[in-house]
Amino acid sequence: MRIAERELLALVMRSAGHAGRLCRIVVRLFRGKDGGSIQKLKSGRRIIHTAHDPFPGVPDGIPVKVDVAIDAEAGTIAVDLRDNPDCQPCGLNLTESTSISAAMVGIYNGILDHHVPANAGASAASR
Repeated sequence: MRIAERELLALVMRSAGHAGRLCRIVVRLFRGKDGGSIQKLKSGRRIIHTAHDPFPGVPDGIPVKVDVAIDAEAGTIAVDLRDNPDCQPCGLNLTESTSISAAMVGIYNGILDHHVPANAGASAASR
């Protein structure tokens, strides 16, 4: 092992606990720091149906359903993507984490003010 590799590994090993503590502090700091953005919205629920464009292997496209519920009083937003087709043999697939990230991007970019930090603390009100 080279000197730089050894030193970098030692730094990571020494810092691992500190990094975890820092992450927990940042999450606590930003929890609920959406600036009241959700409370400014109207409560309600919308179900949107759309489709991915036709693609080899799925000539009719892939139907997509998004169910968004906003509870302004509780300060929560729920995005339900469960009622959608499974992964497709043609390769049009999303992991669960990719789907969650896409929903969070939609919330941050389309619903919340742009001053809201995009991190786990601020996203605690989203499901």
